[in-house]
Amino acid sequence: MIWEIPIIGDFITKPFKAAKLYEFYDRLHLFTVYLLGFFVVLTGAKQHFGNPIDCMLPKQHDELRSWREYIHNFCLFYGTFRYELNNETSTSEFGSYTDDATINYYQWVPFFFAFQVCCFLLPFWCWAFMQKMIYLDMAFIVEYAGRINKEKTFDEAKEKVDRIVAYMHDHFKFRRAHKMGYFAWITFNTAFPSVLYGITKFLFIANVILQVNLVCKFLDVDSWTWGFDLLEKFLYPAPRNHDFFSWSDKKKFASVLADGSYNRFQYFPIL
Repeated sequence: MIWEIPIIGDFITKPFKAAKLYEFYDRLHLFTVYLLGFFVVLTGAKQHFGNPIDCMLPKQHDELRSWREYIHNFCLFYGTFRYELNNETSTSEFGSYTDDATINYYQWVPFFFAFQVCCFLLPFWCWAFMQKMIYLDMAFIVEYAGRINKEKTFDEAKEKVDRIVAYMHDHFKFRRAHKMGYFAWITFNTAFPSVLYGITKFLFIANVILQVNLVCKFLDVDSWTWGFDLLEKFLYPAPRNHDFFSWSDKKKFASVLADGSYNRFQYFPIL
């Protein structure tokens, strides 16, 4: 795996080792990080070591290796391949590349996934840094408090609660006695850990909102509910109308001279 490399592994997994206070919401973010990391490796390897993109080619072009590789590379960088024939001047030329006719995000998918991984890791990094500011082992407190539910008697449960309270009381008591710096009154305040934890949760929510808007901008969609709209169309498909093909729309097709006649094709880039 990529995180088995020492430098990359410490960069990615160190925040997870420090941030042990996971809730269900945090685990969803953690699962998203690993899922995006998998797609970074998959799409990056496919783009740099395999075929980054394929186009649906006609048979006479698919059999020519030089044409096939050229058209595939052209589709990757321009988002489409269009070759038009002007019947009025009897000349052929490459078609225009407008925003609505091109798909210009294929080559940036691995980098966008990597950026998303960093965005999802940012709250974990912040929480790991904030834990060092608290100087209080919150993971130990949460783990020890979880054992209270396993106690069968009231006296044993009360004993564990008293130990946790005494531990936190002694911590803040001795920190007040050894406070240093002008801002020490903030860090030794009893509400400081709760405030930092609330800031971390706010970062998680802000990251989700940011990611939704970034994906919409990246895919050039107008509504942030486009994913739900696609799911709704998939579950409840609209009745299909049989549209008749019109040869008046021939400018959208590529024209190739073969056997003394022109054959029209259009190349669609697909992943």
